[in-house]
Amino acid sequence: MNVWFERIVMVCLALFFCFLFLEIGLNVSNLLNQEESIFEFDEVHCYNYVPHTVKSMPAFLGESKYLIEINSLGFREEEPVPKYSKRIMVVGDSITFGVGVEKEETFSQQIENLTEFEVLNFGIPSFGTEFEVALVKEFGEELRPDIVLLVFTNINDFYDNGTKTLDSCVDSNTSSVFRFLFVDFVKTNIGKIPLLKKFLVQSGFARNYLPNDVMMLKIDGGGFPEEAWSLKNTENLLKEFKQVSDNLGAVPILVYVPSAAQVNENVLDLFSKTYQEDFNNNRPNIILKAMVERLGLNFVDTTVALRTADDYDMYFYPTGHLTVKGNKVVGKTIIDYVNEVGVLKK
Repeated sequence: MNVWFERIVMVCLALFFCFLFLEIGLNVSNLLNQEESIFEFDEVHCYNYVPHTVKSMPAFLGESKYLIEINSLGFREEEPVPKYSKRIMVVGDSITFGVGVEKEETFSQQIENLTEFEVLNFGIPSFGTEFEVALVKEFGEELRPDIVLLVFTNINDFYDNGTKTLDSCVDSNTSSVFRFLFVDFVKTNIGKIPLLKKFLVQSGFARNYLPNDVMMLKIDGGGFPEEAWSLKNTENLLKEFKQVSDNLGAVPILVYVPSAAQVNENVLDLFSKTYQEDFNNNRPNIILKAMVERLGLNFVDTTVALRTADDYDMYFYPTGHLTVKGNKVVGKTIIDYVNEVGVLKK
């Protein structure tokens, strides 16, 4: 009787989550296809926002409603103007873009507001390191930045660098961009829903659906099949980032933003108990620090600052994007670093 009851429950849960992700898909589809898609294909760096888009984005999975205003280049930034002071170019994914917060609340804008320097936000959701380096190559000569910040997050960048390349984005059809973003979203968040985690553990699929950020915290490594390639590719891409920035005469700085699981011990404990795995919440930092030391690359690790400030309000849950408070902490940490090493001095 108990066996049949458990099977019925599992089937019901499976059906529930099928409908749940169908609903999520419809919501994401609605975001991407309201009369005209807010994304468009780009031959150089895969995709960006449709130029001149102005849209109020609805609250989604814990995030607040926020306005996006896209410039003529397809980014969440003011229109480019002739260089009038020292300039910082920031490349990254949705953490850099500022999903869930207003433009004035992003850490890029925080840096600009608290210094005398121009800061350009070139963050695009779901971008991996290869895509971000492509942006520096494409716009670097025109923008002539003095500093280039490449923002690396544990939410999905290690995973992306092992599984996603520019070659994987080859279709100019809007639906291909939608699929690209939706698959990335599901892989990042599917294991963060408590009931779904229990279902995955009991059904034997837990290891396959461990969230991307938690994969890299496995104490013995091997969180996903492509990890070895990802680490090698990540270092090669960071080496390329340094070379490209050096050729521009810009100072390259790698900025590391940890996932919520690294900052909040209660979150990591929950994953440890649910998945019955041992984790090291400093593993990504150790890996990146070794890479930047080999490459001679400037490195800002925001982990300690976020842990110190953590009051359960640094991240939106479960998506892991930075809240207004989280953006302020990251912005201040970057400013403190560049001031300490003298990068921003006139």
